[in-house]
Amino acid sequence: MSRAATRERQAARRGAPPFGPHDILDLPSLVAKLATPTEPVAEFLQSRFSEPMRQALASFKPSGGDARAVEQRLLDELNAIAQGDLIYERQRFAAVTFCKDTRILLTQRPRGERLARLNRLLLGDAFPAELRSVARKVDLRQTAYRATRPLAGSGGKRTMPLGKVLVRVAAVLLVLACGLAVARPAYRAYKTWGAKRSEAQATAFMAAGDYRKASLAARKALSMRPTRVEATRIMARLAELSGLPDAIKWRQRLVDLEPAAASNKLDLARTALMLQNPFVAQMSLQNIPEADRNTSEYHQVAAMLEMTKGRLAQAEHHLAEASRIDPDNPLLQLNLAVLHLQSEDAAVVDDAQAKLAALAKEPKTRRSALQHLIQFAVQKKDLARALQLSDELVADPQTTFEDRMLRLSILHEAKAATLEQSLETLRREAEERPERIHALANWMIRHERAGGALEWLLALPEERRQQQPVTMAISDCYIGLQDWAKLEEYLKGKDWEYQEFLRLAVLAGAAAKQNDAAQAKSLWQSAVAEATESLRALQTLVRMAQAWRWHQEREDLLWLIAERFPSEGRALQALEDWYAQRGNTRGLNRLYAHLVSSSLKEVSESLKFVVAKNNLASTLLLLKQQLPRAHELARDVYQVKPDNAAFAATYAYSVHLQGNTAEGIQALETLKPEMLDVPAVAAYYGVLLAANGQADKARKYLELARKGKLLPEELALVEQALQP
Repeated sequence: MSRAATRERQAARRGAPPFGPHDILDLPSLVAKLATPTEPVAEFLQSRFSEPMRQALASFKPSGGDARAVEQRLLDELNAIAQGDLIYERQRFAAVTFCKDTRILLTQRPRGERLARLNRLLLGDAFPAELRSVARKVDLRQTAYRATRPLAGSGGKRTMPLGKVLVRVAAVLLVLACGLAVARPAYRAYKTWGAKRSEAQATAFMAAGDYRKASLAARKALSMRPTRVEATRIMARLAELSGLPDAIKWRQRLVDLEPAAASNKLDLARTALMLQNPFVAQMSLQNIPEADRNTSEYHQVAAMLEMTKGRLAQAEHHLAEASRIDPDNPLLQLNLAVLHLQSEDAAVVDDAQAKLAALAKEPKTRRSALQHLIQFAVQKKDLARALQLSDELVADPQTTFEDRMLRLSILHEAKAATLEQSLETLRREAEERPERIHALANWMIRHERAGGALEWLLALPEERRQQQPVTMAISDCYIGLQDWAKLEEYLKGKDWEYQEFLRLAVLAGAAAKQNDAAQAKSLWQSAVAEATESLRALQTLVRMAQAWRWHQEREDLLWLIAERFPSEGRALQALEDWYAQRGNTRGLNRLYAHLVSSSLKEVSESLKFVVAKNNLASTLLLLKQQLPRAHELARDVYQVKPDNAAFAATYAYSVHLQGNTAEGIQALETLKPEMLDVPAVAAYYGVLLAANGQADKARKYLELARKGKLLPEELALVEQALQP
C-alpha cells in the first residue's frame, strides 16, 4: 500500500472534534440553506433541530446583534446530530460529492468517535462552502508535518534550534548550581508556568474551534495544576458540546474551585437539567444565595426544574419573574402563556390564548405558538378550531412535514371526509424521504392501519424498501399485525448496520412470541452485545424490554448502563423505583452499595450521598448483614443531620440492635411529633417502644406503620411487635 493511501486510512480512523465557530465559513449562507431547505440534507437537519433553533433560523438577520447567539446554538445542535446515529442515507446524499475520507469510512461500520467523524465529514461534504471539512483539517496537519521534515542533505537528522539548546543548557546549569533546596521550588514554579501556558493554549484553541487540541491542552494544564479554573471550564464546555454526563462533574469542580461565584452554580444546574439529572440541578440552585437569585437566568433555570417535577404553579412563578426582569424576550412570554393554558381560571386561560394568538403573528414564535394553540384545542375537543389553526400552520412558508402530520391527526379525530385524500397526499410526499416514510407508517400503525401501511411499503421501489428506516417501518407493520412468522422471515439474513442491535432485539421478541425461549435468549444476548458501547442503543433496549414485560432483561440492562455510564443517573433511579415497588430489599441494598462506592461522593458530600449511606445502613440492618459497617454508617449519617426523620429512624434501630433501645427512643423523640406519624418512622418507633415494654403506646404507631408502604423485613418487624 502506498504512503498516501496509508495516510488516508489513518485519517479515516481518527476521531473528530466538535464543530466550533472557526468551522463555519459562511454563516448567512448556511442559515439561509437551513431556514428554507431545498436539498434533502438541509431538510433532514431542519427536522432534527429543536423548535427554538428553527425559530432562530427563521428570524436570523446577518447584521443583527443575536448573530453570535444563533451561531453558538447552531454549533451545539450540529454537534448533537454529529454525535448521534449515522446521518447517511443514499437518497439523502445522492447529489453530494464525497471526499476520500468519507468514501473510506462509508465502506466500514465505525462507532463512537469514528462515527462522529463520519457524520462531520458528511456535513462538510454537503455544505462545502459553509462548513470547514474535517478532511481539510487533516490535510493541514499533514502539510504542517511535511513542512517540519528535515531538508535534503541533512542526513535525516533533525537539528534543535540554538535557542532551545541554550535554554536547556542554562536550566541544567541552574539546577546544578543551586542544588536540591532551590530545585524543588523551581520545579513548582515550572509546573505553574507550564499549566498557565497550556491553559492559554487551550483557550486559544477553543476560540478557534479546534476542540480536539483544546481538550489536550486543557488536560495537560490540569495534570500540572488541577486547580486551574479556565482549563476546568473548557473541559466542562467540551463535555456539554458532546452531551457527555462528565459535564456535571466538571461543572461541580468549578463550583468547588469558586464557591462564591453564583454563575458556576447556575451553569451546573443548567447542565444537570440538560442531562436529565434534576437532583443535582435542585441542589445547585439551593446553594445560590438569595442575593444572587434576582436574575432572569436564575428564574428560567428554576422554571425548567419545576417543570421536570410537574410543579406548574412554581414554574409559572419563576417564568413570570424572568419575564418581568427581561420583558423583551418573546420566548419567555410564550412559555408563560403555555403554562397559563393549564390554569383552572377561565380568565387566565383566555388571556393565555390571546397572548399565544399575538405571538403567532411574530415570525420568531409563530410556529411554536400555533402548535400549542392546536394542541390546546384538541385537548378541549374543539376540533373545528384545531383544524382552522392547523390550516394556518400548514400555509406558513416554514411549515414542515411534521406540521402536516399533525393536521392529519386532527382530521382523523374529526372523522373528516378529506382524511383519505390528505393521507394519500402525505404518502406521495413521504416517498421522497425514508425518514418521512417511517414517520407516516408509524402514524398509520398507531391508528389501526397497519395492513394498509404494509401494503403501501411493500409497493415501494426495491431500492427504497432496502433503506433505513423503511426496513424498520416494515418490521413495525408486521409487529402491529402480530404476524411473528412473517416478521422473522423478513428480518432473517438482513443487516441493519448501525441499528443491528435493534434487528436482533426484534427477532428475539418474535422468537419469544413463538415460544422459542432458547432462541429468544440467544438473540437478545446478541442484541445487548451489539448495543454495549452506545448509551442510546442500551436505552432503546430498556424501553423494548419494558414494553415486552421482560423484567429481568430490563433490570440487567439498567445495571449495565449504570456500570458503563456512571453519570447516567436515570438508570439507577429506575432501578430504585423498581426494587421499591417490588419490595426487593436485597436489590435496594445492592443499589445503595453501588451508589456509596461510586463516583457520586466525588461531587462533594451532597445530601444525595448521605441519603445513599443511610439507605445502605438501613438495608444492611434489615438483612442482618455486615452489621459493624451498618452501625458505623448509621452513626455517621445521624451525626450529619440528627433532625432528619429517616436518619434518626435508622440510627435508632441500629442502637436498638446493639442493646441501647432507650437511646434509640430518645433519638426519635427529639423529632417533631408529626414526623413520628410518618409510617416509615412510626414503624421503628413502635418497634422500639414495644421492645422497651411500652406496648400500649407502641400500638398506635405500629398500626400507622401498617398503612404505609414498608419493605417486607420492616413489615415483619411491625407484625412481630404487635404480637402479645
